[in-house]
Amino acid sequence: MPADYSLISLQGLAKPVTTFIEKISGAIGTLYAPTHTREMARAEADAERTKALSRLAVSELEERAAKRMLEEESRRLTNIEAITAQAARQIDDNAEPERMDDDWISNLFKHCKDVSDEEMQTLWSRILASEANQPGSFSRQTLNLLPNLDRNDAFAFTDLCTFVWKDIGDSMLPIILNAEDSVFRNGGNFTNLLLLQELGLITYSTSGYRRYNLSDNFMLFYYDQPVLLDLKAKEKKEISTGQVLFTRPGRELAKICNPSPSSAYFEHMISLWAEQGLNPQRLATSRS
Repeated sequence: MPADYSLISLQGLAKPVTTFIEKISGAIGTLYAPTHTREMARAEADAERTKALSRLAVSELEERAAKRMLEEESRRLTNIEAITAQAARQIDDNAEPERMDDDWISNLFKHCKDVSDEEMQTLWSRILASEANQPGSFSRQTLNLLPNLDRNDAFAFTDLCTFVWKDIGDSMLPIILNAEDSVFRNGGNFTNLLLLQELGLITYSTSGYRRYNLSDNFMLFYYDQPVLLDLKAKEKKEISTGQVLFTRPGRELAKICNPSPSSAYFEHMISLWAEQGLNPQRLATSRS
């Protein structure tokens, strides 16, 4: 990135945030500045380049090419700064962004520098912030997959995450026992599942998946609502987890999605488990 744009004021920012911004600067060679300062710097830089172009008496074609390159670089910088600014607001007080891998950061911005859609910028900012808060949260495999997603794909995946449960160990289970049930028409339907499988976010099997060797009482959480399943009468101590599993990128992305819970789906699962003899109990206490 041009040195002209490497301006920033860190005054008044919390230590983890300043460390985060400095880390980004060290990895990609630029920092975002307050809007007024940044625009002044760009105006001065453009003026200097215009003078240089005039002195060199370049041809009209060369001048247009230079202008296009400057505009493209400016647009990319605007995207990078927007994503970084959003991520900076999500940095935890106990974050250790200095532990972030420089190559990982460079790889992320290589993929998202041309992303101008606000919804997708928000997705990238969450990934960047999550990695700063807990380095190692997102693999390069996930970063390399994301450019294949557009905003409709992201919405489809978020809709799927409506059907995610967690176990005690925070393993994420998208439980869709039958994609043809009407409760899955938004997000868990057959067409959507095939799309997300093609994108590499899930694996889908009509025969389904199972969890084995469970305890007599197996607890799952739907958002913060715990449900206890009674497996004492089950010889094999197993349950069906449905037709969908997350891939590694799917697991990583599911952590930053913000789906809304579905009461219809929750009641649907309670009824199914009751029919299976699992005696589902809704516990009053919830996880903090």
